[in-house]
Amino acid sequence: MARRNAGRLRNRQHAAAACGGSTFESPVLTAITIVASIVVVTRTDFRVYFAATQFINFLLGPATVALAIPAGAERPAR
Repeated sequence: MARRNAGRLRNRQHAAAACGGSTFESPVLTAITIVASIVVVTRTDFRVYFAATQFINFLLGPATVALAIPAGAERPAR
């Protein structure tokens, strides 16, 4: 268990280093902040936002799996 946690810590440190050491430089956090700000400023109703983004949500599932398969193939066997 400790070995697994050490690996997770190294991954987090690597991710933080890739973002320049700042959590706020993460592309995911930045995108969420920008989209949320636009939705709030334009006072977009959730139903309208959800209807407009259904197609993107539909495509994200297969894209996530398509990216995960090669990443899993490169993972060393235990």
